[in-house]
Amino acid sequence: MDLTHINLLAELLCSPELASWQEALDVLAKARRELLNNGQEMPIELEVKSALATARLGDLEEAERQLQPLFEQDVAVYDDLFSAVADTFEAIGRDEKAEPFLRALADCPATSRLEVWRRLAECRGRLHGPTAVVDVWKQYTEGLDPTYPGYMDSIYNLADALRTAGDDEGATRALSRLGGELPEGSLAGMDTLTTEEDLLQRASVLKACGRQDLLISLALPSLKATLAALAISDPALDGRCGPATKKTRGYTRSRTAAAAAAAAAAPVAEEAVFVGYVSDQRRRGRKKNQNWDDEDNEYDGMQDDDVPSAEELVRAGNAAYVATGGMLGTMSLSAPMLPGVLKEAETFQLMVDTALNLISSGRATEARNLAELAVEVLGKRSPNRRKRDTMRLLAGKAALLEGDLNAALQWLKSPATRWNASPAPWNAFSQVQAAAGGARQTIKFLAPLRARNSTSLPLALMLGHAHLQAGAYASALSEYFQAYRFAPDEPLVLLCIASALVNQAASKHVPDRHAAVLQAFGFLQEYSRKRRDPIEAAYNAGRAAQHLSLNFLAVPLYEQALAAARKENAGHGGGDGDVRAVAAASGSGAVPMNMDGLVSPTVNNQYSVAPEAAFNLSLILKASGATCLAKKVRKKHLTF
Repeated sequence: MDLTHINLLAELLCSPELASWQEALDVLAKARRELLNNGQEMPIELEVKSALATARLGDLEEAERQLQPLFEQDVAVYDDLFSAVADTFEAIGRDEKAEPFLRALADCPATSRLEVWRRLAECRGRLHGPTAVVDVWKQYTEGLDPTYPGYMDSIYNLADALRTAGDDEGATRALSRLGGELPEGSLAGMDTLTTEEDLLQRASVLKACGRQDLLISLALPSLKATLAALAISDPALDGRCGPATKKTRGYTRSRTAAAAAAAAAAPVAEEAVFVGYVSDQRRRGRKKNQNWDDEDNEYDGMQDDDVPSAEELVRAGNAAYVATGGMLGTMSLSAPMLPGVLKEAETFQLMVDTALNLISSGRATEARNLAELAVEVLGKRSPNRRKRDTMRLLAGKAALLEGDLNAALQWLKSPATRWNASPAPWNAFSQVQAAAGGARQTIKFLAPLRARNSTSLPLALMLGHAHLQAGAYASALSEYFQAYRFAPDEPLVLLCIASALVNQAASKHVPDRHAAVLQAFGFLQEYSRKRRDPIEAAYNAGRAAQHLSLNFLAVPLYEQALAAARKENAGHGGGDGDVRAVAAASGSGAVPMNMDGLVSPTVNNQYSVAPEAAFNLSLILKASGATCLAKKVRKKHLTF
């Protein structure tokens, strides 16, 4: 036995499977006595293995002494030994001992790879915190050639480190190094993506930094290819779609016994022609062993082993573009596939975020195609109502942006009916209603649904709005008071009641006009206390007074709103005439949304009713003959 065999034996004994550290030391000590002549040094490979076994046994001082000769060697030649030492020290929780070896690998040009710097960043992060991780990635990316294959990964790692350290602005600046208008895919570093996990990690960084453009370029190619492959129901995606059985969503139907016997006797072609799933209209049934979703208490027809692998999706990708008629545009089959898009919450949320960003950026057609195909795939493979209705909601929003109101209404009916207690579908539904008009048709749709869901607060408000738009003030008040029973402290409900009473008092046929006005201002006063926003509360009260031609009440209320706006603006360092600063500083509580019910990343309020209060005040002053005073108000508050 020579030293080569000893080296192999020591490596085997030090492997994680055996972990025989003491036995490895005994073998190396015996080899030192019997195989080495007097004065002959132990080979560096054996010396390092002895040090690693010693470190595993807890004698760190002796291990460090044995490892000192390693620093005198060429790092490029013995990079595997440096890496093994770092692995050992990290495994025993001594990151301060592993750092010098990782640093040596990072400083050597021949071994300065991205994975080495990632390990060094993680090691320093555990020792010194997030700022140390930022320093490592800044050092690595400084002067890095953009044509380097790992350039995109490096920038994403730097942005992620800056975001973790709390420097969102720095993370955005780092991502700006990826460039501007580049081809789709290369903009987000698609050429270096290999797995679904890589894509999700990058997407989380882009979402946190607010780079919607990069998020779309990163995720859209993979989503296109994956959904298109799933939509054609390719037999390569499911091995159970054999010639003798046709698979449906909830059951399987076998052919006749004679047909099954003939199919079994005949040789099965390597590439069978897929004739499609059996329609639910031809036969309905259900599996004996159903998989119930405990969270939603509903049947989840897609088992874990039904999820197609990425390789299966790639095989179906070539036929997917033809099968969908090119509706999704050109697909990038080099992008990583997302087989978990139907089951994994994180991957599904990526699809939702991509569709939202497409809508907010004005690319409604792409968002609608993506959402419609997702609904089709979810309908075939998983009766998960929440996911399917989420995509229907997105399709409805995209159709509304395109101006296709009938399609938007059809897409929104199912989510609004099924999730009638959620505000998101009703917010979108109200936008369609406002754009289309026709309150009578809306009432016909909402009234039966309201009768079946008597405790739904959003549904009561929506039906009340429809009655108010149609001029049926008594019916509107009936619905609003039903909502008031469920949420007596909700400012919106109080404002709706006050608005209906004001409109009823201003109409021709009102039983007691004075009582209606008194009740309206009583609810407005209660609304002001609950809303806790002096600008908005004063404006709404002034608008109600102006609607009733009570200008002597409207003028001081509008002035009160402008005074509150000046106070808010002064607290944020703005001038009296800076209406934009007033709008940014206003605490009206309105949350900007790029889709109703789904909050956009920007949560700071950017809206104020102070300009509206100033404009209405100027109209009252002008109507009363105070033209100069009206011009002064406009110049002071409405000059941009």
